[in-house]
Amino acid sequence: MYMEKKKTYQSAANVLIWLYLFLSYTVNMLTSEGSRLGGYFLIGIIGLLFVISFVRSSGRIHLEISLFHVYIFLFAVFCMISSLWAIRSSWARSKGIDILEILIAMTVIYLNCQGEQCVNDLLRIIMYACYAVVIYAVLYYGVRNILDLLSSSVRIPNEAINANQLGLCAAYAIIINLYYILYGKLKGRDILILPSLIMLALSGSRKAIVLLGAGIIFLFVLKNWNTEKKARSALRILLILGLLALLLVIVINLPAFSNLKSRMYDLINIVANDDYNRNNSAWIRLEYNKLGIELFKSHPLLGIGIGSANVYTSQFYGHDHFLHNNIIEMLACGGIIGFLLYYSIYFLILARFIRYRKSRDKEYDICLVLLILTLVMDYGMISYLEKSTYLFLLLFWIKSVQLKTGKQ
Repeated sequence: MYMEKKKTYQSAANVLIWLYLFLSYTVNMLTSEGSRLGGYFLIGIIGLLFVISFVRSSGRIHLEISLFHVYIFLFAVFCMISSLWAIRSSWARSKGIDILEILIAMTVIYLNCQGEQCVNDLLRIIMYACYAVVIYAVLYYGVRNILDLLSSSVRIPNEAINANQLGLCAAYAIIINLYYILYGKLKGRDILILPSLIMLALSGSRKAIVLLGAGIIFLFVLKNWNTEKKARSALRILLILGLLALLLVIVINLPAFSNLKSRMYDLINIVANDDYNRNNSAWIRLEYNKLGIELFKSHPLLGIGIGSANVYTSQFYGHDHFLHNNIIEMLACGGIIGFLLYYSIYFLILARFIRYRKSRDKEYDICLVLLILTLVMDYGMISYLEKSTYLFLLLFWIKSVQLKTGKQ
């Protein structure tokens, strides 16, 4: 009876965490009152999760403060303190408060992520939440409109959800699903890969196609690498990479991917040939990178204040934007101190993965792949304000703790 209750509580908690992640992606589009009402939904979910943890522990909740909590708390405090020198002081304070709220949410989720199945549960939650975003977009636009968009090679509008976010969700879902196929077996859910590929193509997201391509390559490399048979493993990996490259060429040349291919070519031309159009999003993002580096050079220690880069992008380029690069955003707005406060937890986790690599299992492989992809993707997006960022970080942290305690 006890085990049945425990399983029921965990299942309920998993559903609520799934709903939290799904709504964090879509709630602003689902409600007319936007983020305010969406915030109430998310607070309600966290409240229910706390009730579950309270009931399952018979009122004796044991909260262990770990470095995961300490690093995020210190970064949130830094954000608020940076309001003292930030041009947009209210933004710096509000971002710090937002991150503290996310930390509270992640702490409650952490309370409900216990046991050996925790990592697998979180992986499945992320995969199904991302699939839910794809299905929501399909239902919102309708099959007929999606077919029209495919035939006309037009990028999907930012109505149901931001196109880039849609593409990233589709890519993450496919990568995690592919992990379950490679390390397990085919299941009925695998059919969801097809609509996810279609929505990724329609999103026109360069980040999403890079994420998907790199994720597939990393997964196949780790799956086929054997330290005891290095030569054979290397040959097998080269063969697989060749086949994947051929498959990528075939897929990217399909009519459905023509818009995405055009956007990729624009980026390559700008980087390789300095061939640019000032209305091109790739050009403006590269300019933001240059601006961010200059801001960092002028304020190297503490930065210009969290959230203040928008003032400069508005002044020089007429757009009130973040720098579209989390690494440079941290350097420009937080300086060396802010950058280290934010990324130190990632460096610690990565160090543990390297140190305890001999304890590698299948969950180690997918978590390492997702960790590397997260750091790579930060070069092309702002992630420090996203709730999903901290859920991924929690996943990596839990796996690193398992590796460390397993060695001890």
